[in-house]
Amino acid sequence: MSKKIYRFLFFLLLLTFYHKSYSSHQDTLKLSDTTSSRASQYFYKALNYFPENVERSILYNKEALKTVNHRLDPELNANVNKLMGELFEKKNNIQPAINYYLISAKIYKGLSKPEMLCKVYEKLGQLYFHDNYNLERALFYNNKALEIAVKLDNSNLIARIYNQIGGIFFNQNNIDEASIYFAKALNLWKKVDNSDGIAKSYNNIGEIYRVNNQPEKAVEYYNKSLKINKEIGSIYNKAVNYENLGIVERMQGNNKEAFRSLEKSLSLYTKENHFDDKLKVMLLIGDEYVALKNYHKAFKLYKKVYRLSKQKDQWNYLSTVAKGLSEVFEKTGHPIKALHYFKIHSQYKDSIHNKKQKEQITDLQTHFLNDIQEKEIKIKDNEITLLQREKKIKQLQFYFLIAGLIVLVIIASLLISRYRSQIKKERLLSLKNKELHKAQRELMELEIKSKDNDLVNFAFHLVEKNNFLKEIKIQLKNLNSYPEDEKSKKIKELIANVQQILQVQQQLEQLKYKVNQTYQGFFRRLKKRLPSITKNEERLCALLRLNLSSKEIAALNNISIKAVEMSRYRLRKKCGIGNNENLCDYLEEI
Repeated sequence: MSKKIYRFLFFLLLLTFYHKSYSSHQDTLKLSDTTSSRASQYFYKALNYFPENVERSILYNKEALKTVNHRLDPELNANVNKLMGELFEKKNNIQPAINYYLISAKIYKGLSKPEMLCKVYEKLGQLYFHDNYNLERALFYNNKALEIAVKLDNSNLIARIYNQIGGIFFNQNNIDEASIYFAKALNLWKKVDNSDGIAKSYNNIGEIYRVNNQPEKAVEYYNKSLKINKEIGSIYNKAVNYENLGIVERMQGNNKEAFRSLEKSLSLYTKENHFDDKLKVMLLIGDEYVALKNYHKAFKLYKKVYRLSKQKDQWNYLSTVAKGLSEVFEKTGHPIKALHYFKIHSQYKDSIHNKKQKEQITDLQTHFLNDIQEKEIKIKDNEITLLQREKKIKQLQFYFLIAGLIVLVIIASLLISRYRSQIKKERLLSLKNKELHKAQRELMELEIKSKDNDLVNFAFHLVEKNNFLKEIKIQLKNLNSYPEDEKSKKIKELIANVQQILQVQQQLEQLKYKVNQTYQGFFRRLKKRLPSITKNEERLCALLRLNLSSKEIAALNNISIKAVEMSRYRLRKKCGIGNNENLCDYLEEI
């Protein structure tokens, strides 16, 4: 009898081991199915085509973006988004490039990858600098990059960021600050013997002297930079040096030297296929012709710039060159043509202004969408965690079932063989039952916590009921339009509908109670920050934290959307936040 019992026990143990091994194997299979191997393949294909074939690289990288699992392989997700930013930057499509860099920066920050995060912040600083000179955001991201670079103790990187920050201050006409950062960059580049960096610093210091109306010192530093760029063979930087020399020589009245320098710059920009810089220098040469009253040559050059700008749809250059053509026609006695081109100049100038406003709005929307995406990812992660916990509970239940069977068999065997061991076995069974009850209590606690999420659903339910009441109100107003024989029937229908929603006020009070219970800590902090805030404003803050729209809040409180918007405006004013800040983000931080 005992042999059969031990065999049965051995069989149960084998079954438990097999179940555990099978579950582990299934988990491995699921992980292997959900890994980002396909995303990696698409990503490396995209890298192979970059930068020679940008369009094809974008095609493969989009596939990588679709298939990458952000939870299993967040680093690959960050790399894919960073590459997408580089691809759109290559296409000179600034706003999408910024969006993808922002996403990659958030992921790198979570992964504690300071080197990659620093590079992305530096890129964002550059893009915002070139994106209609959004200098404030450019300075913000360059400062973030500088903090990381200092921690990494990377002199080249620090110098490069110093140089960029100096350029930002220079474009803000803060010449003193620009001088300080350019000097810091020069000292660091000299320390690490970086010729390219030293040349850039000399050129920038020359720009400082030019703006301070010290042309002789400016020429001295431009020539220092030019000498180094000739030695290291930097064609683009030589073009920049010649362009700056031409501008300073023009200031000094050396027209022949100015033409010679600008022509050299134009030749180098053309050789390197730098379209924007090429047009900029052509405009400088055209302006020089106008200054010398050589309107014929100025006209020919302006027309060429106008044609090239139209081909590439370069609005900023079209606006500038149209103004130049208007001036040429005015000087040569053609007022009608002068007026025609001045109108073109004004139209493109207005279009550039409108485009800049749209891009600023898009930038704000981008930050909002990125926050939403981040919240969605957190929600998905929480769902996955809950599923994993449920799975563990089921496994525990299975193990307890097997353990219970084993205990029962042991008790049965001991009852047959030894009566005195009964007490010992009963204690073992009691211990196992306590563990089972503990697991059940943990499960109940999880279920209680999940009920907190009903608050938002409850609010939306009230919104629907309020909307339903408004519909009944409209139907009551239109009741007189029904014939007498249908009027009583319609009244009965309305009574039945009203009966269903009589509890709405009570439920509204329940919602207020739940909100007050859920956000007690939030209300205390809010009251501490804004002592003059009212109860209605507190409830509005809570509903905004629930991510309810103005329309939903209006329906919930049975007021107009305009009234909600006015309440939000007064709350924003009381909080002291500007138009470029998000009210919901502000409340989230409290």
